[in-house]
Amino acid sequence: MKRSALSIADLVAACNNEMKEVICNGIKDYDAIMTLVKSAMTGAMTVDELGRAIRPHIEFTESQREEAHKYYKKRRKDYLKKYIESGMSKETAGKKAEKEALARKATYEGQLHRWRAFDIACTEMAYAANSKNEEITRQWINEGSLPSDTRRRWSSSADRETCKVCRALDGVTVGMDESFPGGVTLPPVHPNCRCAVAYVFD
Repeated sequence: MKRSALSIADLVAACNNEMKEVICNGIKDYDAIMTLVKSAMTGAMTVDELGRAIRPHIEFTESQREEAHKYYKKRRKDYLKKYIESGMSKETAGKKAEKEALARKATYEGQLHRWRAFDIACTEMAYAANSKNEEITRQWINEGSLPSDTRRRWSSSADRETCKVCRALDGVTVGMDESFPGGVTLPPVHPNCRCAVAYVFD
């Protein structure tokens, strides 16, 4: 059991690093994003609309900049080869390849930015929903509507898209004031995590 718990904790630690990269880095105005998330939680906007609203408040991560640059270099190389083989002079082909590669890079950067905004929207909405459920459950326990020995059980989607971290956490049960392996208190454990917490008692 101890070895398994450490294994899950290690997986969770790796996921936490991914979460920092995708969700936390390059945020220009976190408070503004949280205001938008709260508005979305009331039904004022869909996740897609939230993603679009978030875009002005985020920047590219370093890995996204690197990815866009690699994409540009690959496109430029392909275009240059194509134009030279078509009979263009090397100088003309170089200029044309540069122009088209930069245009394609700009389009690709727009895609990356939209994807990142959507990832943040989905992840923050999931956390807000799980946090609200936790708050309500604790309130019911305090009021006596739920037993004092109510516990939290991790529940994953358990389908082919479920990652190994969430699959490992699935069914793990802890007390209301205990953390899940790896120090996680609530889902999501990674960007676009679909997990939830079930509240169980004897």
